[in-house]
Amino acid sequence: MIFTVPPHWESQQVQRIGQFLQAQHVPSTWSDLLRDSGVMQAVWKTTVPEALQPYLHVGRLQDHELVVFATNGSVAAKLRLLTPTMLNKLQKQGLEVTSIRVRVQVLSASQPSIKPKRTVSPAASRQLQQLAESLGESPLSDVIKRLASHR
Repeated sequence: MIFTVPPHWESQQVQRIGQFLQAQHVPSTWSDLLRDSGVMQAVWKTTVPEALQPYLHVGRLQDHELVVFATNGSVAAKLRLLTPTMLNKLQKQGLEVTSIRVRVQVLSASQPSIKPKRTVSPAASRQLQQLAESLGESPLSDVIKRLASHR
């Protein structure tokens, strides 16, 4: 079973959920797992380059192997190149990590944004029409006339 703490959770949220689990008499392994995941995410943020932070989050640490999820393949490839450096940094912080497994976990796509129709002001349209007329009959003149019609 993979249990991960979402990357946008702050440590206070993790603590509150851990307190809730303890109050509900949830077995300590779950509350320990949640606490450890929050700690791992905090440590991870101090080691990973800032440019990659929004695209990576920590999964689980099991048998000295850290699983990290990347939002796309290019970020995963970059992290694979940085793996030896990341291992050294994590080990210097006292974590017993001997390998990092990078997994791609694509986030659901958001709705495509609707682009507003671009228009030309009436004054610009008049000037473009004059320019097109001064050029005579040519492919450039046709394109400029079409551009002038975008009001």
